[in-house]
Amino acid sequence: MSEVRAKKALAELVKKSGTTYSADNIFTFFRNKDGKVSNKRLGALLAQVFKTTPNGAKYVEEFVSSNPKDTYGALIVLLNTFVQDCKNAHAEKPLAGPEVDSVSKRAKIFESPPLSSTRIVTEQITPESVQEIREKIVQTTIGAAAAAAGVNRSAGSLPAAALIPQTFEYLSKKGSIVTWNFNYEDLYPMQSKNVAAIPLSSQEPIVLKELLDCLVGVKGSLLSPKKSSRNVVGVYPVEFEISEQIEDSLKDIVREILPLASHYSQVQDFIAASSSLESGQILQALRAALQSIVNDYYLSITQLEDLFLKQQLTFHKLLYFLRPVFHTMEVLAETVTAIRQTNCRGGTVLTLLHDKITSTTGDEKSQKVLIHLIEQAAVPYMEMLQLWIREGVISDPRREFLIEHNVMDLAENELMDYWERQYTIRADKVPCFLNKYADVILRTGKYLNVIRECGEL
Repeated sequence: MSEVRAKKALAELVKKSGTTYSADNIFTFFRNKDGKVSNKRLGALLAQVFKTTPNGAKYVEEFVSSNPKDTYGALIVLLNTFVQDCKNAHAEKPLAGPEVDSVSKRAKIFESPPLSSTRIVTEQITPESVQEIREKIVQTTIGAAAAAAGVNRSAGSLPAAALIPQTFEYLSKKGSIVTWNFNYEDLYPMQSKNVAAIPLSSQEPIVLKELLDCLVGVKGSLLSPKKSSRNVVGVYPVEFEISEQIEDSLKDIVREILPLASHYSQVQDFIAASSSLESGQILQALRAALQSIVNDYYLSITQLEDLFLKQQLTFHKLLYFLRPVFHTMEVLAETVTAIRQTNCRGGTVLTLLHDKITSTTGDEKSQKVLIHLIEQAAVPYMEMLQLWIREGVISDPRREFLIEHNVMDLAENELMDYWERQYTIRADKVPCFLNKYADVILRTGKYLNVIRECGEL
């Protein structure tokens, strides 16, 4: 039984399932040292992890039915069994051809249905093959369940049920208790430290350690976030209480560094608040870009902690090393705050990022950060645009795209207005840099659907 192999397998499952918990968080839950987490709750957590895995329910049922006392050991055994089953299945599976490989690669690139995997080859096309290709496109787009329900296959879009407006409010979201963002006040009381009576040379490393913890969202007894009376979480900067026991000379440096912790908290709040699927693909992509930057930030703090453990770090060195990080984190905090205050989604997010890039002309560092964010956030939007222009298909379950499909029946008395009303532009979801191309984009996909519709008459 390999614990290392089990941890690696869990990390891959977490990545594929898209659950908000990390592999380390899940192992912590299953260790269950205090016995507060029930086996039923652990089973529900396993169901999230195995939800994208074929026959994943089998492993969940195996864990729940055994009702183990040593939940951590049972998890390790379960993961090793899963790894062995995957190896056996892979050994029995025949080698896939190039067409299967292309589908797999397409599925990794696009979160939307892999329509381009259904290729029209250069052979002679017969009416029967056209009908077969059309059926494959429809099934890939709307799914077998929708096809069985009798969804209109003449329109190049997802079923109407998927286009129902989804409500999503950042302001009602709060960070999970397992995120590093000052969420530990309810778990256990902080033990107070009396540092007023010790000399400055001995006080400095104690305060320095608490400040390093504070920079990654861990509260202390000498430096702690104030409990805000405002109901809105993550929009306003976090304010900190500095213990009166700290020497005045250290307080000044601490006050100079604490805004970095405040900016980090705002970014971390946004990452937690936009973690649900209701936030949409654009915010999910932006969240991934922010998480990547925060991971680099964690690495910087880890390097500083390493210097601290070697007794090579002072307050002045800390301030010097953190100077380059201040500006980046401030730009990120201002950006996510603007997004949350306007509660924007979809193409509106790209417009906001574009406007911020324009407003920071002359500030090369800020523009570099913002350009990186908009490049990452625009990827799913451009995939929707590419799918619409090439296939005339809308894959937009969260109503983020600039084209809206209004499902209509073709009637003789409405023939003149049919195509004008069938597809329309959502003005609020058009990124500002695509404004002058919106009509061309609309007509391009619309004409593809006209050809498709005429082929079925």
